[in-house]
Amino acid sequence: MYKTIVFVFGSVLLVGVSRRSLLQIRSHGFYRFFAWEILLGMFVLNMETWFKDPFAWHQLISWALLIISIVLVILG
Repeated sequence: MYKTIVFVFGSVLLVGVSRRSLLQIRSHGFYRFFAWEILLGMFVLNMETWFKDPFAWHQLISWALLIISIVLVILG
């Protein structure tokens, strides 16, 4: 139930941010909205397992890669 609420709330926020782009099909913002929507769906589906066993070796590798990618995004 809470996954549905998170997904709907996130979708409403994404539509609010992308409302101008959604009216222009030829803009990159139109396709960017769908990419963000898919990322939101993947997050909602996987958010339970992220914190299930946070100190397992595969989770530590995953968190390290996530932090490295965030640093690369900020520097980029």
